[in-house]
Amino acid sequence: MKFDILKMNNFESLEDCQKRNSIILKAIQEKSNLENIKHKIESCSEFNRCQHILCSCCKREFRCQYVPLICNFASAMKHNYNLYAVTLLEPLDFHSTKHIDVHKLKNTLFQRIKRLFGHNVIVIGGLDIAYNVDSESKWKPFFHPHWHLLFITKLDRAVVRENLKKYYVQTDIIKRPVRTVRVRSLRKCVSYMFSPYFTKRVRFLNTQSKVRNPFYDSKEYRLNKKEIQKLASRIKNYNIKDMLFLYRCRFRSDNCLSMT
Repeated sequence: MKFDILKMNNFESLEDCQKRNSIILKAIQEKSNLENIKHKIESCSEFNRCQHILCSCCKREFRCQYVPLICNFASAMKHNYNLYAVTLLEPLDFHSTKHIDVHKLKNTLFQRIKRLFGHNVIVIGGLDIAYNVDSESKWKPFFHPHWHLLFITKLDRAVVRENLKKYYVQTDIIKRPVRTVRVRSLRKCVSYMFSPYFTKRVRFLNTQSKVRNPFYDSKEYRLNKKEIQKLASRIKNYNIKDMLFLYRCRFRSDNCLSMT
């Protein structure tokens, strides 16, 4: 089955990404410690991509290349396995996210999955980072690393969810640390795992619903100049592929994904 991500509704065009890069460059050019990122993104071209994690054009190219490969791999296994889209939110806050170590985050996730599930799961996913803000200022805003994952397993969804809750616990800030749903559309699921750009997520108390009690909801917004500068200083040494997480599978030299 062919998964053409470019045919998805609202998939970003190259022109969209170039405009986003212009906004990023305008923000970071004021900071001398971000000169290296500025140079990379400015020199990024179709035949010589910079691969920086902040570059929107490189993110688009990464999504175009890897999303179909992952979809093809998962599609071939869906008749014998359950496919779950899993979002994991670390119990973090302003004080624990002043420094973002992507490699440490990936290693921690790998060890946790190995300890919880062993050979009973295959996991593919991507790291995302959101600037978390509370509309009532109940806590200081912070850049929150979190995971969007595809679980391929014969385990029941409830078993996967309850096991993950041993490490991903609810806090006053993180009300739903584990989200596990059955995959309906592989293309949407995998595309969502690798976000086209980093966003600001503003939490607010939703009191408008007539069918349920007030609950915490959130809306996403674009990062402003200062927020882009803060994020860039935290992830200035990372590339696009640092976002990618693999457990019990690998990309081969022939550009295919296989189990290990």
